[in-house]
Amino acid sequence: MSSTEKQKKSGPDAPVLVITQTEAKIIDVRQQTLDRDLPPSHSFDDVHYWLYKNYGSHERLPVLLEVAEEMESEDFVRLLGELWSGFDNVGVYRYDLLWAIRDRGWNFESTIPEMMSPEEKAAFKALPELITIYRGCGPRNKNGFSWSLNRKIAATFPFIQRYWTDQPTLLTATISKHRAASLKLDRGEEEIIVFDYPDEPSVQRTEEPTNPQMFFTASGVRCASLGQGERFDTDASFTTMRCFYNRDSVS
Repeated sequence: MSSTEKQKKSGPDAPVLVITQTEAKIIDVRQQTLDRDLPPSHSFDDVHYWLYKNYGSHERLPVLLEVAEEMESEDFVRLLGELWSGFDNVGVYRYDLLWAIRDRGWNFESTIPEMMSPEEKAAFKALPELITIYRGCGPRNKNGFSWSLNRKIAATFPFIQRYWTDQPTLLTATISKHRAASLKLDRGEEEIIVFDYPDEPSVQRTEEPTNPQMFFTASGVRCASLGQGERFDTDASFTTMRCFYNRDSVS
């Protein structure tokens, strides 16, 4: 058995329980939650401060999910929206997240106004009834929750270091804006959150391959080793771009 799996038996004929490396990491994060001091209360402000003081971007979402049952329903979704842009690895916890939202009494297939700031609510209200959204991704993360109203911004994501893929794809969908859970503006990405079942997404989408030229057109960033106007249409260009691209330039 590989080092990324563990087996446990409670009897000679008991089924084998296989724990993947990802699942083990989730269990470890949750155990760390139990080992650390809990927030003074489970109010919005106390949990918000506690999460930022004690946890990094990869830990905050699973820890928030751990304490969700102790929070008021509205405080939970408000904090989810407030912290959303600071979460990493949302996909790892997507099933737990959907369950937590539903368990708190919210319909994750419709708009959750409490996840938005007053500015975001006003901008969301001004959107047309039908919106076109885009998601830049690779084969492994097509069914994520984050989309953008801006095609050019979405097209950059497969070329950002943390999301890098050698099969960059742009998904496009047109939905009722009331199918979107939230609009987030704090990172300048015109992000639309669309919660959906990862295995059987209900949002119909089309997909097309993207290329580095789309990325550089969108971001205004040019690799220092290439001349003005040269196109990025070879494998070597992909390698060069990875070496010279600085994520801060488009964030």
